[in-house]
Amino acid sequence: MKKLESAHTLIEKAIEAFSQQTAMNIKIESSAVLDEPPICGCVIIEGHEFNVFLKPTITSQNMNAVLYELTQLNSQANPLLVTRYLNPNLANRLREASVQFMDTAGNSFIHQPPLHIFIKGNKETTSPPLIRNGRAFQYSGLKVIFAFLQNPYLVGESYRDIAEQAQVALGSVGWILSDLTEQGFIQTSTNKRTLVNKAQLQQRWVEHYPVLKQKHLLGVFTTDNSHWWNKVELEPYQGRWGGEIAAQLYTDYLQAKDGIVYLSPKKLGEFIKATRLKKRKDNDIDSVRIELIEPFWTVDTLKTEKPLAPALLVYADLIHSKDARNLDTAKRLYEKWLN
Repeated sequence: MKKLESAHTLIEKAIEAFSQQTAMNIKIESSAVLDEPPICGCVIIEGHEFNVFLKPTITSQNMNAVLYELTQLNSQANPLLVTRYLNPNLANRLREASVQFMDTAGNSFIHQPPLHIFIKGNKETTSPPLIRNGRAFQYSGLKVIFAFLQNPYLVGESYRDIAEQAQVALGSVGWILSDLTEQGFIQTSTNKRTLVNKAQLQQRWVEHYPVLKQKHLLGVFTTDNSHWWNKVELEPYQGRWGGEIAAQLYTDYLQAKDGIVYLSPKKLGEFIKATRLKKRKDNDIDSVRIELIEPFWTVDTLKTEKPLAPALLVYADLIHSKDARNLDTAKRLYEKWLN
Protein backbone atom coordinates (compact mmCIF):
# COMPACT_ATOMS: atom_id res chain seq x y z
CA MET A 1 0.00 0.00 0.00
CA LYS A 2 1.29 3.45 -0.89
CA LYS A 3 2.22 5.48 2.17
CA LEU A 4 -0.03 8.49 2.66
CA GLU A 5 1.70 11.84 2.70
CA SER A 6 1.22 14.30 5.52
CA ALA A 7 -0.24 17.77 5.49
CA HIS A 8 3.28 19.16 5.84
CA THR A 9 4.33 17.25 2.72
CA LEU A 10 1.36 18.58 0.75
CA ILE A 11 2.27 22.15 1.72
CA GLU A 12 5.90 21.58 0.72
CA LYS A 13 4.85 20.17 -2.68
CA ALA A 14 2.66 23.21 -3.33
CA ILE A 15 5.48 25.57 -2.35
CA GLU A 16 7.95 23.75 -4.58
CA ALA A 17 5.54 23.86 -7.54
CA PHE A 18 4.87 27.56 -6.96
CA SER A 19 8.59 28.33 -6.81
CA GLN A 20 9.22 26.49 -10.07
CA GLN A 21 6.47 28.47 -11.80
CA THR A 22 7.35 31.93 -10.45
CA ALA A 23 10.98 31.78 -9.22
CA MET A 24 9.76 33.80 -6.23
CA ASN A 25 11.10 33.61 -2.70
CA ILE A 26 8.68 31.55 -0.58
CA LYS A 27 9.23 29.73 2.68
CA ILE A 28 7.31 27.99 5.46
CA GLU A 29 7.34 30.06 8.62
CA SER A 30 5.63 27.36 10.69
CA SER A 31 4.37 23.97 9.57
CA ALA A 32 2.96 22.89 12.92
CA VAL A 33 -0.77 22.31 13.01
CA LEU A 34 -2.35 25.10 15.03
CA ASP A 35 -5.11 24.92 17.63
CA GLU A 36 -7.83 25.83 15.16
CA PRO A 37 -7.64 23.69 12.01
CA PRO A 38 -7.77 23.99 9.05
CA ILE A 39 -5.19 26.79 9.54
CA CYS A 40 -1.94 24.82 9.39
CA GLY A 41 0.87 27.31 9.80
CA CYS A 42 2.23 30.24 7.87
CA VAL A 43 4.11 30.88 4.62
CA ILE A 44 5.87 34.03 3.47
CA ILE A 45 5.93 35.01 -0.22
CA GLU A 46 8.21 37.91 -1.13
CA GLY A 47 7.72 39.36 2.33
CA HIS A 48 3.92 38.86 2.39
CA GLU A 49 2.64 36.63 5.20
CA PHE A 50 -0.20 34.14 4.64
CA ASN A 51 -1.97 31.72 6.96
CA VAL A 52 -2.23 28.33 5.29
CA PHE A 53 -5.82 27.14 4.94
CA LEU A 54 -5.34 23.47 4.10
CA LYS A 55 -7.95 21.50 2.16
CA PRO A 56 -6.41 18.39 0.58
CA THR A 57 -9.16 18.07 -2.03
CA ILE A 58 -11.41 20.69 -3.62
CA THR A 59 -14.28 19.53 -5.82
CA SER A 60 -17.41 21.09 -7.26
CA GLN A 61 -19.34 19.30 -4.52
CA ASN A 62 -17.49 20.71 -1.53
CA MET A 63 -16.55 24.09 -3.05
CA ASN A 64 -19.50 25.98 -1.50
CA ALA A 65 -18.77 24.59 1.97
CA VAL A 66 -15.09 25.51 1.67
CA LEU A 67 -15.91 29.05 0.51
CA TYR A 68 -18.32 29.48 3.41
CA GLU A 69 -15.72 28.23 5.89
CA LEU A 70 -13.25 30.77 4.54
CA THR A 71 -15.72 33.59 5.16
CA GLN A 72 -15.89 32.60 8.83
CA LEU A 73 -12.17 33.17 9.39
CA ASN A 74 -10.89 36.26 11.13
CA SER A 75 -10.70 39.13 8.65
CA GLN A 76 -7.01 39.56 9.52
CA ALA A 77 -6.15 35.93 8.77
CA ASN A 78 -5.12 36.57 5.13
CA PRO A 79 -5.68 32.90 4.27
CA LEU A 80 -3.92 31.06 1.46
CA LEU A 81 -5.78 27.94 0.34
CA VAL A 82 -3.36 25.07 -0.23
CA THR A 83 -4.70 21.98 -1.95
CA ARG A 84 -4.04 19.28 -4.50
CA TYR A 85 -4.53 19.83 -8.22
CA LEU A 86 -7.25 22.31 -9.21
CA ASN A 87 -8.73 22.12 -12.69
CA PRO A 88 -9.20 25.43 -14.57
CA ASN A 89 -12.91 25.69 -13.72
CA LEU A 90 -12.26 25.37 -9.99
CA ALA A 91 -9.32 27.79 -10.24
CA ASN A 92 -11.58 30.35 -11.93
CA ARG A 93 -14.25 29.96 -9.25
CA LEU A 94 -11.73 30.58 -6.49
CA ARG A 95 -10.33 33.64 -8.23
CA GLU A 96 -13.85 35.04 -8.79
CA ALA A 97 -14.47 34.57 -5.07
CA SER A 98 -11.17 36.41 -4.34
CA VAL A 99 -9.70 33.31 -2.69
CA GLN A 100 -5.90 33.17 -2.86
CA PHE A 101 -4.62 29.66 -3.48
CA MET A 102 -1.82 27.41 -4.64
CA ASP A 103 -1.95 23.75 -5.60
CA THR A 104 0.59 20.96 -6.03
CA ALA A 105 0.63 21.41 -9.82
CA GLY A 106 1.82 25.02 -9.69
CA ASN A 107 -1.54 26.67 -10.26
CA SER A 108 -2.06 29.72 -8.05
CA PHE A 109 -3.81 33.01 -7.42
CA ILE A 110 -2.12 35.63 -5.24
CA HIS A 111 -3.39 39.17 -4.91
CA GLN A 112 -1.30 41.27 -2.53
CA PRO A 113 -0.60 44.55 -4.38
CA PRO A 114 1.78 45.12 -5.97
CA LEU A 115 2.05 41.31 -6.14
CA HIS A 116 -0.51 39.75 -8.50
CA ILE A 117 -0.27 36.18 -9.81
CA PHE A 118 -2.79 33.95 -11.55
CA ILE A 119 -1.68 30.62 -12.99
CA LYS A 120 -4.07 27.90 -14.16
CA GLY A 121 -4.01 24.96 -16.55
CA ASN A 122 -0.98 23.12 -15.15
CA LYS A 123 -1.60 19.39 -14.91
CA GLU A 124 -0.96 17.27 -11.84
CA THR A 125 2.25 15.30 -12.28
CA THR A 126 2.14 13.14 -9.16
CA SER A 127 -0.25 10.28 -8.53
CA PRO A 128 -3.14 11.03 -6.11
CA PRO A 129 -4.18 10.88 -3.39
CA LEU A 130 -1.83 12.82 -1.13
CA ILE A 131 -4.25 12.76 1.78
CA ARG A 132 -7.27 10.49 1.73
CA ASN A 133 -10.70 11.04 3.17
CA GLY A 134 -10.91 7.43 4.31
CA ARG A 135 -14.01 5.39 5.01
CA ALA A 136 -15.26 7.91 7.53
CA PHE A 137 -16.19 10.38 4.79
CA GLN A 138 -17.73 7.92 2.40
CA TYR A 139 -21.41 6.96 2.41
CA SER A 140 -21.66 4.70 5.48
CA GLY A 141 -19.13 6.74 7.41
CA LEU A 142 -21.10 9.93 6.84
CA LYS A 143 -24.18 8.25 8.34
CA VAL A 144 -22.18 7.16 11.39
CA ILE A 145 -20.64 10.62 11.86
CA PHE A 146 -24.09 12.20 11.64
CA ALA A 147 -25.34 9.83 14.34
CA PHE A 148 -22.35 10.74 16.55
CA LEU A 149 -22.88 14.46 16.05
CA GLN A 150 -26.52 14.09 17.07
CA ASN A 151 -25.61 11.91 20.04
CA PRO A 152 -21.91 12.11 21.05
CA TYR A 153 -22.41 9.42 23.70
CA LEU A 154 -23.14 6.89 20.96
CA VAL A 155 -19.44 6.74 20.06
CA GLY A 156 -18.80 4.84 23.31
CA GLU A 157 -21.52 2.24 22.73
CA SER A 158 -21.18 -1.21 21.19
CA TYR A 159 -20.61 -1.71 17.48
CA ARG A 160 -24.08 -3.20 17.21
CA ASP A 161 -25.75 -0.19 18.85
CA ILE A 162 -23.83 2.17 16.58
CA ALA A 163 -24.83 0.18 13.49
CA GLU A 164 -28.49 0.19 14.51
CA GLN A 165 -28.61 3.90 15.31
CA ALA A 166 -26.72 4.92 12.17
CA GLN A 167 -28.49 2.36 9.97
CA VAL A 168 -25.29 0.89 8.54
CA ALA A 169 -23.87 -2.62 8.22
CA LEU A 170 -22.32 -3.94 11.42
CA GLY A 171 -19.13 -4.91 9.59
CA SER A 172 -18.44 -1.31 8.53
CA VAL A 173 -18.42 0.18 12.04
CA GLY A 174 -14.95 -0.99 13.05
CA TRP A 175 -13.32 0.46 9.95
CA ILE A 176 -15.12 3.77 10.36
CA LEU A 177 -14.14 4.07 14.03
CA SER A 178 -10.51 3.27 13.19
CA ASP A 179 -10.45 5.92 10.50
CA LEU A 180 -12.00 8.55 12.76
CA THR A 181 -9.43 7.67 15.42
CA GLU A 182 -6.58 7.97 12.91
CA GLN A 183 -7.85 11.39 11.81
CA GLY A 184 -8.06 12.67 15.39
CA PHE A 185 -11.82 12.70 15.94
CA ILE A 186 -12.02 9.83 18.44
CA GLN A 187 -9.84 9.30 21.52
CA THR A 188 -9.67 5.99 23.37
CA SER A 189 -8.64 5.61 27.01
CA THR A 190 -9.24 2.68 29.37
CA ASN A 191 -11.29 1.04 26.63
CA LYS A 192 -13.63 4.04 26.42
CA ARG A 193 -14.13 5.96 23.18
CA THR A 194 -14.79 9.73 23.23
CA LEU A 195 -15.68 12.10 20.39
CA VAL A 196 -13.24 15.04 20.12
CA ASN A 197 -12.72 18.01 17.78
CA LYS A 198 -16.47 18.08 17.24
CA ALA A 199 -16.59 21.46 15.47
CA GLN A 200 -13.98 20.39 12.93
CA LEU A 201 -15.72 17.05 12.37
CA GLN A 202 -19.00 18.87 11.88
CA GLN A 203 -17.45 21.07 9.19
CA ARG A 204 -15.90 18.07 7.42
CA TRP A 205 -19.28 16.32 7.46
CA VAL A 206 -20.95 19.38 5.91
CA GLU A 207 -18.34 19.41 3.14
CA HIS A 208 -19.03 15.80 2.16
CA TYR A 209 -22.78 15.81 2.81
CA PRO A 210 -23.72 15.93 -0.93
CA VAL A 211 -22.44 12.33 -1.24
CA LEU A 212 -25.03 11.25 1.29
CA LYS A 213 -27.83 13.44 -0.03
CA GLN A 214 -27.53 12.22 -3.61
CA LYS A 215 -27.92 8.60 -2.50
CA HIS A 216 -31.27 9.39 -0.87
CA LEU A 217 -32.76 11.85 -3.36
CA LEU A 218 -36.22 10.67 -4.43
CA GLY A 219 -36.85 13.42 -6.97
CA VAL A 220 -36.99 17.14 -7.67
CA PHE A 221 -40.40 18.75 -8.04
CA THR A 222 -42.05 22.15 -8.37
CA THR A 223 -45.37 23.92 -7.94
CA ASP A 224 -47.09 27.09 -9.10
CA ASN A 225 -47.94 27.98 -5.51
CA SER A 226 -44.92 29.40 -3.66
CA HIS A 227 -46.79 29.06 -0.35
CA TRP A 228 -47.69 25.42 -1.03
CA TRP A 229 -46.23 24.13 2.23
CA ASN A 230 -48.06 26.41 4.67
CA LYS A 231 -51.08 24.14 5.02
CA VAL A 232 -49.31 20.80 4.61
CA GLU A 233 -49.32 18.48 7.62
CA LEU A 234 -46.31 16.15 7.48
CA GLU A 235 -47.22 13.78 10.30
CA PRO A 236 -49.37 11.48 8.09
CA TYR A 237 -46.35 11.04 5.80
CA GLN A 238 -43.85 10.58 8.65
CA GLY A 239 -42.05 13.54 7.12
CA ARG A 240 -39.71 16.32 8.20
CA TRP A 241 -39.14 19.78 6.76
CA GLY A 242 -35.62 20.55 5.57
CA GLY A 243 -33.79 23.24 3.60
CA GLU A 244 -35.19 26.78 3.49
CA ILE A 245 -38.54 25.81 4.99
CA ALA A 246 -36.92 24.29 8.07
CA ALA A 247 -34.50 27.24 8.24
CA GLN A 248 -37.43 29.66 8.36
CA LEU A 249 -39.07 27.66 11.13
CA TYR A 250 -35.82 27.31 13.09
CA THR A 251 -34.75 30.95 12.86
CA ASP A 252 -37.91 32.94 12.09
CA TYR A 253 -35.68 34.93 9.74
CA LEU A 254 -35.62 33.52 6.20
CA GLN A 255 -38.60 33.70 3.84
CA ALA A 256 -38.51 30.28 2.23
CA LYS A 257 -38.69 29.95 -1.55
CA ASP A 258 -37.36 26.45 -2.22
CA GLY A 259 -37.96 23.49 0.03
CA ILE A 260 -36.86 20.03 1.10
CA VAL A 261 -39.07 17.33 2.53
CA TYR A 262 -37.69 14.14 4.08
CA LEU A 263 -40.19 11.31 3.85
CA SER A 264 -40.41 7.58 3.34
CA PRO A 265 -40.39 6.34 -0.27
CA LYS A 266 -43.57 4.44 0.62
CA LYS A 267 -45.32 7.78 1.17
CA LEU A 268 -43.93 9.45 -1.95
CA GLY A 269 -46.85 8.93 -4.33
CA GLU A 270 -49.42 9.83 -1.72
CA PHE A 271 -47.56 13.02 -0.80
CA ILE A 272 -47.12 14.18 -4.41
CA LYS A 273 -50.79 13.62 -5.12
CA ALA A 274 -51.96 15.45 -2.01
CA THR A 275 -49.67 18.46 -2.57
CA ARG A 276 -50.12 18.53 -6.37
CA LEU A 277 -46.40 18.70 -7.02
CA LYS A 278 -45.04 18.12 -10.50
CA LYS A 279 -41.65 17.09 -11.84
CA ARG A 280 -39.25 20.00 -12.23
CA LYS A 281 -37.39 20.30 -15.54
CA ASP A 282 -33.64 20.90 -15.50
CA ASN A 283 -33.92 24.11 -17.52
CA ASP A 284 -36.70 25.53 -15.32
CA ILE A 285 -34.26 27.43 -13.11
CA ASP A 286 -36.65 30.15 -11.94
CA SER A 287 -39.39 27.91 -10.59
CA VAL A 288 -39.78 26.76 -7.00
CA ARG A 289 -37.45 23.83 -6.33
CA ILE A 290 -38.74 21.10 -4.01
CA GLU A 291 -36.49 18.14 -3.23
CA LEU A 292 -38.02 15.00 -1.76
CA ILE A 293 -35.44 12.93 0.09
CA GLU A 294 -35.51 9.66 1.96
CA PRO A 295 -34.36 10.11 5.60
CA PHE A 296 -31.04 8.44 6.44
CA TRP A 297 -31.42 8.81 10.20
CA THR A 298 -33.92 7.41 12.69
CA VAL A 299 -36.72 9.95 12.36
CA ASP A 300 -38.66 8.62 15.36
CA THR A 301 -35.86 9.61 17.77
CA LEU A 302 -36.12 13.32 16.92
CA LYS A 303 -37.67 15.49 19.62
CA THR A 304 -38.78 18.83 18.15
CA GLU A 305 -42.09 20.63 18.53
CA LYS A 306 -42.37 20.98 14.75
CA PRO A 307 -41.59 18.27 12.18
CA LEU A 308 -38.09 19.53 11.39
CA ALA A 309 -34.98 17.77 10.15
CA PRO A 310 -31.98 18.06 12.52
CA ALA A 311 -30.40 21.51 12.56
CA LEU A 312 -27.05 20.20 11.23
CA LEU A 313 -28.78 18.78 8.17
CA VAL A 314 -30.62 22.06 7.53
CA TYR A 315 -27.34 23.95 7.96
CA ALA A 316 -25.63 21.72 5.38
CA ASP A 317 -28.45 22.26 2.89
CA LEU A 318 -28.17 26.03 3.28
CA ILE A 319 -24.40 26.00 2.78
CA HIS A 320 -24.66 23.96 -0.43
CA SER A 321 -27.54 26.00 -1.88
CA LYS A 322 -25.30 28.65 -3.53
CA ASP A 323 -27.74 31.35 -2.35
CA ALA A 324 -26.25 34.35 -0.52
CA ARG A 325 -29.36 34.89 1.64
CA ASN A 326 -29.14 31.28 2.79
CA LEU A 327 -25.54 31.74 3.92
CA ASP A 328 -26.61 34.51 6.28
CA THR A 329 -29.36 32.28 7.61
CA ALA A 330 -26.87 29.41 7.99
CA LYS A 331 -24.73 31.56 10.26
CA ARG A 332 -27.74 32.45 12.42
CA LEU A 333 -28.80 28.79 12.55
CA TYR A 334 -25.30 27.71 13.55
CA GLU A 335 -25.00 30.27 16.32
CA LYS A 336 -28.40 29.39 17.80
CA TRP A 337 -28.54 25.62 17.36
CA LEU A 338 -25.08 24.19 16.62
CA ASN A 339 -22.46 26.33 18.37
